[in-house]
Amino acid sequence: MITIDESCHVYILSLHVRTGGPQTLHQLLCGLKKRKANVSMVYMSEASILKGAEPLYALSALDIANEIDDDYKNIMIVPEVLTNILKDYKRIRKVVYWLSLDFYLQKNISNCAKIKMRIWELPTILYPIIYIYLFLKNKDKIVEDDSFFLDAFHLYNCEYIAEYLRKVGVSDEDMYYLCGPLDDAYIQQDRILEKNNSIVIAANRAKCSPILVKAVKTAIQKKRKDIIIVLLNKMSSTQVADALRFAKVYIDLGMFPGPERMPREAVALWCNILISNKGAASNSIDYPIYEEYKVNATLKNTRNIVEKAIQMLNEYEEHVHDFDRLRGKVNMQPEMFEEGIDKIFDVHF
Repeated sequence: MITIDESCHVYILSLHVRTGGPQTLHQLLCGLKKRKANVSMVYMSEASILKGAEPLYALSALDIANEIDDDYKNIMIVPEVLTNILKDYKRIRKVVYWLSLDFYLQKNISNCAKIKMRIWELPTILYPIIYIYLFLKNKDKIVEDDSFFLDAFHLYNCEYIAEYLRKVGVSDEDMYYLCGPLDDAYIQQDRILEKNNSIVIAANRAKCSPILVKAVKTAIQKKRKDIIIVLLNKMSSTQVADALRFAKVYIDLGMFPGPERMPREAVALWCNILISNKGAASNSIDYPIYEEYKVNATLKNTRNIVEKAIQMLNEYEEHVHDFDRLRGKVNMQPEMFEEGIDKIFDVHF
């Protein structure tokens, strides 16, 4: 366990953006505050502290720090995208909170080039050009290796990341599962009656090829002009939730660098989900659903993706309970998150 006593100040570092990762970091802050820990949020650019930054969330418990006291009695919790900063602190106890894997790997230029090429389905011959472009654009952000954080404790939010940590030498004793839960508005929700007559398919455009999303959308509407396709981008969280409540099918062809919030929100609101077979979606621990709902997200497979999505819309009732196991896992995550905090942190005064 990580001991937190009255002399300990916990600093949680976060990029100043409203995405799933920072949301989880704020959930952890609230959990530690509830246990009376002295904990502050430190907002970061990729290289330095953002002094005077406005709070990302309107939380009464939110305290913002503009500097970090590098003392052995204190703790800094750093997301994987900010691990470069760890080498600047010598005494403070360090925790890496892994909220994704692919975004960390992209800080290695070779990995980044391969990931970009996979998403955009580019031919291998273009690899040198992509590599040189990314190197020139990101040379100040390169991660040389993993060795500088191996003395830290690690929190991970999915088995996909745990497998990587074991591969680079982190022992099971030095890491613990802690996945940020969905908001209460998604937990233990009943299916709305309006969904029964829905002809809506919702699609997430994030973290995937926009060319593929456009191809799937066009092909679906060519087969069934009456189907309404809602692209879940440039929406508020309320608008996304409203769209998912009415949609019968949710499509996500992204790279799944972590467990991802939106697919979990979709299944919690009783959508049939069709997802890629990449990243965290590739295993049955993070996404315990039948393999028929995990597709090869490529342009060549557009026809199969479209046919499956339309089938899941037409035969909604035949498919919806195939997601009960994942839905149950999502509904249990708020309780599991609280239990995890108690098992990881020994807060006493």
